[in-house]
Amino acid sequence: MSVRMLAGAVLASVVLGWGAGAGAPAAEPAGRRDSHENLHAVLWMQTSAEYQAITRGLYRLAAAALDRAMEDPRWTAIPEQAGRPDLAALAPAVILDLDETVLDNSPEEGQRVLDRARYRPDLFERWVTRAEAEAVPGADDFMRYALRRGVQVYLVTNRAASLKAPTMENLARLQVPLGPEFVLCHGERGWEGDKSSRRQFVAADHRVLLMVGDDLGDFVSISDAVPAGTTEPPRMFTREERRALLDRFSGYWEDRWIVLPNPAYGSWERILYSQTAPDAEQLAKQFSAVRGLPK
Repeated sequence: MSVRMLAGAVLASVVLGWGAGAGAPAAEPAGRRDSHENLHAVLWMQTSAEYQAITRGLYRLAAAALDRAMEDPRWTAIPEQAGRPDLAALAPAVILDLDETVLDNSPEEGQRVLDRARYRPDLFERWVTRAEAEAVPGADDFMRYALRRGVQVYLVTNRAASLKAPTMENLARLQVPLGPEFVLCHGERGWEGDKSSRRQFVAADHRVLLMVGDDLGDFVSISDAVPAGTTEPPRMFTREERRALLDRFSGYWEDRWIVLPNPAYGSWERILYSQTAPDAEQLAKQFSAVRGLPK
């Protein structure tokens, strides 16, 4: 999931140019950043057999869970659907996130590692329009399996609606036969970054058997609701509040909710430091959050 796209308009005014070093914050020198905190994360995702083993294994787990769900008419991955009297009569569906769940965007991440550059919305859009992303290992096989079993696949993504056409082209290249109505983008129908309303949109007339994602926000709301008419950003849940969600929904994780690894980025970063803060401030926050040996 590409949560960083939501901050694109803000970040565009502060990030460094791709290899050019333009537009840096005044507090930082022009040119490449003296920071490469994503190097190991991207290397691991691109080169390790362990990453492929994990994602393939989790998608095999998802396929087995789907089989169990098809045999149990009371099974649902949406807590609000539990006990719904017409649940068994609803058409079955699964909901997946897109970025780093279905599509591997590590080449774009890798380019920024090589360039020592921050996230750039224009670079991400350039990457998306190429429609060249490979599948996260196991994702394409799982989606084709679900479709063969008569289970509709929905992709809920925070990619902008303007990027739907190349996204569909990319999925077609991977031989995943989905129509555009099954890819629910940020900005469509007034949908905001919080994915709750899109999950409920699918759940209105589908029995949702599974959800798969790489971020906590792919499964539950991770911020306070914003009152209508306000322009204030939502308050992100704290680390303690996020961990409490693990206990609250203990019957869903790795059974009906399948979480894929993504050490490169995610909503977990946004509760540690501002995404627009200077490098020195971000790195200081990162070091302060690391737990070492007891004194």
